[in-house]
Amino acid sequence: MAPVDDTDKLDDVADKTNEKLDEHPWAEWLPKAGWLARGFVYAFMGWTVLLISFQKDSADEASSKGAVVALADQPYGRIVIGALAVGLVALVVWQALALALIRDTDAKSWFKRLSGAGTMVIYAGLAFTAMRAALGMSADNGGGIERLSKGLLSSTPGRIVVFVAGAIALGVAGYRAYKGWEHKFLKHLDLDGCDPRRRKLITRLGTVGWIGRAFVVGLVAVFSMWAAVTADPDNAVGFDQGLRKVSVTSWGFVLVALAGLALIGYGLFCVVSLKYRELRD
Repeated sequence: MAPVDDTDKLDDVADKTNEKLDEHPWAEWLPKAGWLARGFVYAFMGWTVLLISFQKDSADEASSKGAVVALADQPYGRIVIGALAVGLVALVVWQALALALIRDTDAKSWFKRLSGAGTMVIYAGLAFTAMRAALGMSADNGGGIERLSKGLLSSTPGRIVVFVAGAIALGVAGYRAYKGWEHKFLKHLDLDGCDPRRRKLITRLGTVGWIGRAFVVGLVAVFSMWAAVTADPDNAVGFDQGLRKVSVTSWGFVLVALAGLALIGYGLFCVVSLKYRELRD
């Protein structure tokens, strides 16, 4: 339990943040823009996963080009990515505000802060990559995690770090799967008055989407942990390469294709549930 003065400080920060949001109603549009960008990111990511599932090249020969970089190569891709970058920045700003609105000091609240901070860092990195791609600058090809993991695997302490990080990611994946299966994501939505058919659609898309995200995160986590155990940097793979390794195995392409459809489902979930999201939950 945190000291009383720490709790008071958190309450003061939350109160001031709420006051600022009340003074500037336009700030409520930040998460809306961000969630639309988030939906697009996952839908496009799902599409690239579907393409991976139907590729016949080996995991070693396959390109590791990331989804954002691949989109930049398409007609009008830079314009789309520029809009995407703006939405992602809005999502990062709102995530920072959401962290400031958390008042409690129990374990659950600190987990929410840690999870939110991690999400903010991830989307900030993706926004940076999108901005560079939109400006025609050299962008990260999606292998940043892979390069970092391989660097850490060169030493025993580094391998411990990679294994622990993989274990945490695997735990996060398990929680996401549970949240999707048990429909826990619905508590962040205000569905009062929602049409029953639309509610059913939101529930189904959310269930599929959350479980699909869990599969992808868990897959990369397992590869990272195995690389730490075997001390083999070649086993440390990022998002694209991990899926490619699975897709070339017997029936693996089916799992990857299902994961792609699930990610597209999550992207649609972000869009159709936007109207019902509780922005200050």
